[in-house]
Amino acid sequence: MTRRLAIPALVGLGGSVAIAASAIMVGRLPAGEDQWPARGPLAWVGRGSEVAANRWFVAGCLGLAVAWLAIVQTCRAAHVPAWAPLAVAAIWCVPLFFAPPVASGDVYAYAAQGRVSAAGADPYEVGAGAFLAGTPTGDSVDPFWASTPSSYGPLWIGVSEAVARAAGERPALAVTLFRLVAVAGVAAAAFAASAVARRSGSDPALVTALVAGSPIVVVHLVGGAHNDALMIGLAAVAVAAAASGSVLVGVAGCSLAAAVKAPAFVVLAVVASRAGGRRVAAVVAVAGGSFLAVTFLARVDFGWVSNLDSAFVVYPPLSITTDVGIVLTRAFERGEWLGDATTIDVVRAAGTVMAGGFVLLALGRARSDLVRATTLGLGALALLGPVVFPWYLTWLVPGAALLVARVPARSVSTCALFAASAAVAMAALPTGRSFVDPPISSSLAVVVVGAVVGAGVVSVLGSLVSSRAIGSSAADPVRLRPRRSEPR
Repeated sequence: MTRRLAIPALVGLGGSVAIAASAIMVGRLPAGEDQWPARGPLAWVGRGSEVAANRWFVAGCLGLAVAWLAIVQTCRAAHVPAWAPLAVAAIWCVPLFFAPPVASGDVYAYAAQGRVSAAGADPYEVGAGAFLAGTPTGDSVDPFWASTPSSYGPLWIGVSEAVARAAGERPALAVTLFRLVAVAGVAAAAFAASAVARRSGSDPALVTALVAGSPIVVVHLVGGAHNDALMIGLAAVAVAAAASGSVLVGVAGCSLAAAVKAPAFVVLAVVASRAGGRRVAAVVAVAGGSFLAVTFLARVDFGWVSNLDSAFVVYPPLSITTDVGIVLTRAFERGEWLGDATTIDVVRAAGTVMAGGFVLLALGRARSDLVRATTLGLGALALLGPVVFPWYLTWLVPGAALLVARVPARSVSTCALFAASAAVAMAALPTGRSFVDPPISSSLAVVVVGAVVGAGVVSVLGSLVSSRAIGSSAADPVRLRPRRSEPR
């Protein structure tokens, strides 16, 4: 690690320690435990009040965001080796391995679904928590989701089963193993994005810092151990392969990413559209063959497709379509907080249609700018989808990093980057509750959140659609500099 990064690295490490401490204080523990069993150097932290934990968490997120911004600025101002920001990000992740899951208990459901598969049952038919009731793994699942079958693809079921077999009935060990999978996914995304940056003439160290050190990534993908990390890593590698000319390899990689989580089908469509009409049969064969092979090896079927709407029963405030639906419900129906869900469903459906329109635009841009096209497609899905959790916004990180690296540093863009990253990182508190959960907030808060998020959605998607909003060239970024072996 270079000396220029030492101080920001220490500041970020302090922020990560504060975040880990907040999770130890109030985070979700495995069933039957009154303390996180693997606190290691954080053994001085015990269970505490939610108010104190939230203060630690906010302070930690702000410290992490400040440190990350300093590293990004250092990478812009001076030559930094590409490995250095990745090393800093790895250091920031270390304290999180000694804490419970941060801001979400989804990882316990992953472990339980893996145990269901290992037992020979179908995780697409039974709720893992209910099936394993009375065991530490099953009882650790959030009761709200205990009877909900899995909505994840066959590759993730295979990974979950491998972790479950290794961890046994030790949920804390399963959390650690899933965090290692998340770190591998983040590292893959960072390496892939830096490879695209190097080929296009951008600074690979800057892109690595933007991807691996992002507070959203550290807090939610690693701290929360979400499977989105593996999906993003595989998708980023696939896009890098397609951008270098290996489109069929990219199609195979996208199929594997989609076999983790469904949003990667958008990336698959964008990458496949780059192949051109003459290779349709090859694209279909590679995509279908890859997906069927993973499904066969995982010993599951396609039941997860019918479960994709299982999360629609929740109303997270980061979803602009949900916020608009709630406001309309309160304004015109005067019912309970959520009133008649019909209004919310209609607005969510409208948002999904709009997202589909942006995805079609992305397909049209795949040949001219693959990075922008994939970021537009995933961004539309994440920002206009019916359910938006903070970690969903990490889908944009690799592509957004490459686009930001094209822009000269400006104070306005720097402040916007800091504010957005810190806000999303803090959007879910250590317990998993949001800053603006409907039960603890007023309708005015929902209106304000909806307006702010809506403005952000319009700004982000508008800039991605405009070919001149980021960078001055509409040319594919991976074609800006020819290889040395090519004639100049």
